Amino acid sequence: DAWYYGDLQEEWTLDDILAEIENEYGTYPSIQYTYLDCGGDGAEELAVRFVGLDIYDQNDDSNLTMIITCHGKSPEVVYSGESWARSGTTPLYHGCISSYGSNGAGDQSGDVKYLDADANLHTVYEVRLLGGPWIRDLNPDAYDAVFDSEGPSASVAYYQINDEDYYVIESYDTSVDSQCQEYVSLCGQSGMHFISEDEIDELIDQRLEELGIEHDWLEEEEPSWNYWWG
Repeated sequence: DAWYYGDLQEEWTLDDILAEIENEYGTYPSIQYTYLDCGGDGAEELAVRFVGLDIYDQNDDSNLTMIITCHGKSPEVVYSGESWARSGTTPLYHGCISSYGSNGAGDQSGDVKYLDADANLHTVYEVRLLGGPWIRDLNPDAYDAVFDSEGPSASVAYYQINDEDYYVIESYDTSVDSQCQEYVSLCGQSGMHFISEDEIDELIDQRLEELGIEHDWLEEEEPSWNYWWG
Protein backbone atom coordinates (compact mmCIF):
# COMPACT_ATOMS: atom_id res chain seq x y z
CA ASP A 1 0.00 0.00 0.00
CA ALA A 2 0.99 3.61 -0.45
CA TRP A 3 3.21 5.02 2.25
CA TYR A 4 0.90 7.85 3.26
CA TYR A 5 -2.53 9.17 2.31
CA GLY A 6 -4.74 12.21 2.63
CA ASP A 7 -4.60 15.91 1.88
CA LEU A 8 -1.17 16.26 3.44
CA GLN A 9 0.51 14.73 0.40
CA GLU A 10 -0.78 17.56 -1.82
CA GLU A 11 1.57 19.92 0.01
CA TRP A 12 4.59 17.63 0.25
CA THR A 13 7.65 17.90 -1.94
CA LEU A 14 10.32 15.27 -2.49
CA ASP A 15 12.39 17.11 0.15
CA ASP A 16 9.52 16.63 2.62
CA ILE A 17 9.39 12.90 1.84
CA LEU A 18 13.15 12.69 2.25
CA ALA A 19 12.93 14.41 5.63
CA GLU A 20 10.27 11.92 6.77
CA ILE A 21 12.45 9.01 5.63
CA GLU A 22 15.45 10.39 7.51
CA ASN A 23 13.26 10.69 10.62
CA GLU A 24 11.84 7.17 10.20
CA TYR A 25 15.05 5.30 9.40
CA GLY A 26 17.63 7.55 11.05
CA THR A 27 19.83 7.75 7.98
CA TYR A 28 20.33 9.94 4.92
CA PRO A 29 19.66 7.78 1.85
CA SER A 30 20.81 7.95 -1.72
CA ILE A 31 18.03 8.46 -4.26
CA GLN A 32 17.53 6.66 -7.55
CA TYR A 33 14.74 7.18 -10.09
CA THR A 34 13.32 5.77 -13.29
CA TYR A 35 10.17 6.23 -15.37
CA LEU A 36 7.36 3.73 -15.95
CA ASP A 37 4.34 3.58 -18.25
CA CYS A 38 1.84 1.70 -16.11
CA GLY A 39 -0.89 0.17 -18.21
CA GLY A 40 0.76 1.33 -21.44
CA ASP A 41 -1.32 4.51 -21.77
CA GLY A 42 1.65 6.74 -22.63
CA ALA A 43 1.44 8.76 -19.38
CA GLU A 44 4.64 8.22 -17.40
CA GLU A 45 4.89 7.49 -13.70
CA LEU A 46 7.95 8.29 -11.59
CA ALA A 47 9.54 5.47 -9.61
CA VAL A 48 11.83 6.64 -6.81
CA ARG A 49 14.07 4.37 -4.75
CA PHE A 50 15.63 5.46 -1.45
CA VAL A 51 18.78 3.35 -0.99
CA GLY A 52 20.93 2.64 2.07
CA LEU A 53 18.32 2.65 4.83
CA ASP A 54 20.10 0.00 6.96
CA ILE A 55 16.76 -1.44 8.10
CA TYR A 56 18.07 -4.83 9.25
CA ASP A 57 21.75 -4.09 9.63
CA GLN A 58 24.38 -1.76 8.25
CA ASN A 59 24.97 -2.13 4.51
CA ASP A 60 22.12 -4.64 4.15
CA ASP A 61 21.06 -3.30 0.72
CA SER A 62 17.72 -2.18 2.15
CA ASN A 63 15.61 0.34 0.28
CA LEU A 64 12.18 1.90 -0.06
CA THR A 65 10.60 2.02 -3.52
CA MET A 66 7.80 4.48 -4.30
CA ILE A 67 5.76 5.07 -7.43
CA ILE A 68 4.38 8.58 -7.91
CA THR A 69 1.67 9.52 -10.41
CA CYS A 70 0.41 12.88 -11.55
CA HIS A 71 -2.89 11.99 -13.22
CA GLY A 72 -4.81 14.57 -11.21
CA LYS A 73 -3.96 18.09 -10.15
CA SER A 74 -0.99 17.05 -8.01
CA PRO A 75 1.52 14.22 -7.55
CA GLU A 76 0.42 11.25 -5.46
CA VAL A 77 2.29 8.29 -4.00
CA VAL A 78 0.30 5.27 -5.21
CA TYR A 79 2.66 2.45 -4.27
CA SER A 80 5.47 1.86 -1.78
CA GLY A 81 7.44 -1.24 -0.95
CA GLU A 82 10.17 -1.75 1.64
CA SER A 83 12.95 -4.27 1.01
CA TRP A 84 15.81 -5.35 3.25
CA ALA A 85 18.33 -8.15 3.72
CA ARG A 86 16.89 -11.24 1.95
CA SER A 87 14.09 -9.46 0.09
CA GLY A 88 13.49 -7.29 -2.94
CA THR A 89 10.98 -5.17 -4.87
CA THR A 90 11.15 -4.86 -8.65
CA PRO A 91 8.82 -2.51 -10.58
CA LEU A 92 8.63 -3.26 -14.31
CA TYR A 93 7.99 -0.74 -17.06
CA HIS A 94 4.28 -1.41 -17.68
CA GLY A 95 3.30 -1.50 -14.02
CA CYS A 96 3.86 -5.09 -12.85
CA ILE A 97 5.68 -5.14 -9.51
CA SER A 98 7.25 -8.31 -8.15
CA SER A 99 8.48 -8.70 -4.60
CA TYR A 100 10.01 -11.54 -2.63
CA GLY A 101 11.26 -12.24 0.86
CA SER A 102 12.70 -14.97 3.06
CA ASN A 103 11.57 -15.98 6.53
CA GLY A 104 14.17 -18.74 6.71
CA ALA A 105 15.86 -21.39 4.60
CA GLY A 106 12.62 -23.25 3.93
CA ASP A 107 10.14 -20.40 4.02
CA GLN A 108 10.05 -18.07 1.02
CA SER A 109 7.28 -15.68 -0.02
CA GLY A 110 6.49 -13.30 -2.84
CA ASP A 111 3.80 -11.58 -4.82
CA VAL A 112 3.09 -9.85 -8.10
CA LYS A 113 1.06 -6.64 -8.08
CA TYR A 114 -0.09 -4.46 -10.96
CA LEU A 115 -0.49 -0.70 -11.04
CA ASP A 116 -2.87 0.12 -13.89
CA ALA A 117 -3.14 3.27 -16.00
CA ASP A 118 -5.63 4.78 -13.54
CA ALA A 119 -3.25 4.28 -10.59
CA ASN A 120 -5.29 1.41 -9.16
CA LEU A 121 -3.17 -1.26 -7.47
CA HIS A 122 -4.18 -4.90 -8.01
CA THR A 123 -2.77 -8.15 -6.67
CA VAL A 124 -2.12 -10.68 -9.44
CA TYR A 125 -1.11 -13.41 -7.00
CA GLU A 126 0.65 -14.06 -3.71
CA VAL A 127 2.71 -17.18 -3.02
CA ARG A 128 4.45 -18.76 -0.06
CA LEU A 129 6.88 -21.63 -0.71
CA LEU A 130 7.54 -23.99 2.23
CA GLY A 131 9.99 -26.90 2.19
CA GLY A 132 10.80 -29.80 4.51
CA PRO A 133 9.75 -29.19 8.15
CA TRP A 134 8.41 -25.72 7.27
CA ILE A 135 5.49 -27.45 5.51
CA ARG A 136 4.07 -28.10 8.98
CA ASP A 137 2.98 -24.43 9.22
CA LEU A 138 0.16 -25.09 6.74
CA ASN A 139 -1.59 -27.94 8.55
CA PRO A 140 0.17 -29.26 11.69
CA ASP A 141 -2.27 -32.13 12.26
CA ALA A 142 -1.93 -33.52 8.73
CA TYR A 143 1.83 -33.05 8.79
CA ASP A 144 2.30 -34.83 12.14
CA ALA A 145 0.15 -37.74 10.97
CA VAL A 146 2.34 -38.39 7.92
CA PHE A 147 5.86 -36.94 8.23
CA ASP A 148 8.61 -37.03 10.83
CA SER A 149 10.15 -33.97 12.47
CA GLU A 150 12.97 -33.71 9.90
CA GLY A 151 10.46 -33.13 7.15
CA PRO A 152 10.08 -34.72 3.73
CA SER A 153 12.17 -34.06 0.65
CA ALA A 154 9.32 -32.01 -0.74
CA SER A 155 7.83 -28.52 -0.91
CA VAL A 156 4.37 -26.97 -0.91
CA ALA A 157 3.57 -23.72 -2.72
CA TYR A 158 0.61 -21.87 -1.22
CA TYR A 159 -0.99 -19.47 -3.72
CA GLN A 160 -3.66 -16.82 -3.22
CA ILE A 161 -5.29 -15.82 -6.51
CA ASN A 162 -8.42 -13.70 -6.71
CA ASP A 163 -9.14 -14.27 -3.00
CA GLU A 164 -8.98 -18.04 -3.40
CA ASP A 165 -6.41 -20.40 -1.82
CA TYR A 166 -4.57 -23.07 -3.83
CA TYR A 167 -1.77 -25.48 -2.97
CA VAL A 168 0.78 -27.31 -5.11
CA ILE A 169 2.99 -30.08 -3.69
CA GLU A 170 6.23 -31.26 -5.27
CA SER A 171 8.38 -34.15 -4.05
CA TYR A 172 12.09 -34.38 -4.79
CA ASP A 173 12.43 -38.08 -3.92
CA THR A 174 10.09 -40.80 -5.19
CA SER A 175 10.37 -42.56 -1.84
CA VAL A 176 8.11 -39.90 -0.26
CA ASP A 177 5.50 -39.83 -3.04
CA SER A 178 3.05 -42.02 -1.13
CA GLN A 179 3.44 -39.91 2.02
CA CYS A 180 2.83 -36.74 0.01
CA GLN A 181 -0.34 -38.26 -1.46
CA GLU A 182 -1.55 -39.18 2.04
CA TYR A 183 -0.76 -35.65 3.25
CA VAL A 184 -2.72 -34.12 0.34
CA SER A 185 -5.68 -36.39 1.13
CA LEU A 186 -5.73 -35.34 4.79
CA CYS A 187 -5.41 -31.66 3.87
CA GLY A 188 -8.27 -32.04 1.41
CA GLN A 189 -10.48 -33.26 4.24
CA SER A 190 -9.89 -29.93 6.00
CA GLY A 191 -10.75 -27.91 2.88
CA MET A 192 -7.28 -27.26 1.42
CA HIS A 193 -7.43 -27.31 -2.38
CA PHE A 194 -4.39 -28.97 -4.00
CA ILE A 195 -3.97 -28.59 -7.76
CA SER A 196 -1.21 -29.03 -10.35
CA GLU A 197 1.37 -26.46 -11.43
CA ASP A 198 -0.25 -26.36 -14.88
CA GLU A 199 -3.59 -25.47 -13.29
CA ILE A 200 -1.89 -22.68 -11.30
CA ASP A 201 -0.44 -21.32 -14.54
CA GLU A 202 -3.93 -21.32 -16.09
CA LEU A 203 -5.38 -19.45 -13.11
CA ILE A 204 -2.62 -16.84 -13.30
CA ASP A 205 -3.20 -16.43 -17.04
CA GLN A 206 -6.90 -15.88 -16.35
CA ARG A 207 -6.04 -13.25 -13.75
CA LEU A 208 -3.72 -11.47 -16.17
CA GLU A 209 -6.45 -11.36 -18.80
CA GLU A 210 -8.98 -10.11 -16.26
CA LEU A 211 -6.68 -7.20 -15.32
CA GLY A 212 -5.71 -6.39 -18.91
CA ILE A 213 -2.06 -7.35 -18.40
CA GLU A 214 -0.12 -8.49 -21.44
CA HIS A 215 1.88 -11.61 -20.65
CA ASP A 216 5.09 -10.03 -21.98
CA TRP A 217 4.86 -7.33 -19.30
CA LEU A 218 5.80 -9.92 -16.67
CA GLU A 219 8.89 -10.89 -18.68
CA GLU A 220 10.33 -7.36 -18.88
CA GLU A 221 13.71 -6.52 -17.41
CA GLU A 222 13.87 -4.05 -14.56
CA PRO A 223 14.28 -0.47 -15.90
CA SER A 224 17.65 1.18 -15.43
CA TRP A 225 17.85 3.34 -12.32
CA ASN A 226 19.43 6.79 -12.48
CA TYR A 227 21.03 8.46 -9.46
CA TRP A 228 19.28 11.65 -8.36
CA TRP A 229 21.86 12.26 -5.69
CA GLY A 230 23.90 10.40 -3.12
